Amino acid sequence: MSGLENIRLQQAYQEVSYYRAVQLFNDGNYDKAVVHFDKALVYKHNKTYEALAYYWKAESQYRSEQFENSIASYQHFQNSPLARTMPEFQSASYHIAYAYFKLWKFAKSLKAFEVFVGNTKEKDMRLHDAYVRMGDSHCMLKAYTGAIADYEKAVELWGLDADYAAYQIALAYQQMEKYDKVVERLLDFGVQFSNSTYRDDALYRMGEAYIKLGESDKAIAMFKKIESVFPSSAYLADAKMKVGLVLYNSERYSESINQFKAIVSD
Repeated sequence: MSGLENIRLQQAYQEVSYYRAVQLFNDGNYDKAVVHFDKALVYKHNKTYEALAYYWKAESQYRSEQFENSIASYQHFQNSPLARTMPEFQSASYHIAYAYFKLWKFAKSLKAFEVFVGNTKEKDMRLHDAYVRMGDSHCMLKAYTGAIADYEKAVELWGLDADYAAYQIALAYQQMEKYDKVVERLLDFGVQFSNSTYRDDALYRMGEAYIKLGESDKAIAMFKKIESVFPSSAYLADAKMKVGLVLYNSERYSESINQFKAIVSD
């Protein structure tokens, strides 16, 4: 067999292996897809197939929750000759950051998300989510000032998790013991995010902040509002207990006893 014919066979092998792998990927058979993407990478005559094989191998591994392996494959893709000309390049950056996040490697995740947002157009819908995850990473690293800046950007971009980002800003201030800021950030939360599932959380955190600020009546009002507006809230029992404790610590003993009696009788 001539050298030319041998090269043509190798090119055919690369192409056929790639398309078989894509078919397996589309069928959700990610483990077998990886096997065939590896076959497509045995010969690297076609640089487009080479790059795409690395990318979709990484996607297969990511969807199989093989996050360490997926990071390596995404990086192989990004280092391949044609990768920077492909729209998948930014997607790879995004998923590398997410893979580190899912591995709880928050410092590496943060760095990877920073690379992603630094090279992404403002219209990209993933930007909002990237800033949310950057905020989460900063929080996990106890870098609350950085977290607040990231969450602020996420709220500004207004995506699906804008209410979560706004609520997390208040929690970051709580960790920093800036309780006046907690109240400031949550006071209009229920109006700004009228459909948010965090509305009862916001009331509870405000109640806690008011306790720290020594404003007992306002704290009681927040906890009682949970009972009246969110009777099925997971915070309900704790909110009722907090009302009793605030009354007791304010030396309103008769009211406190009545509150605790009501809790026992519920």
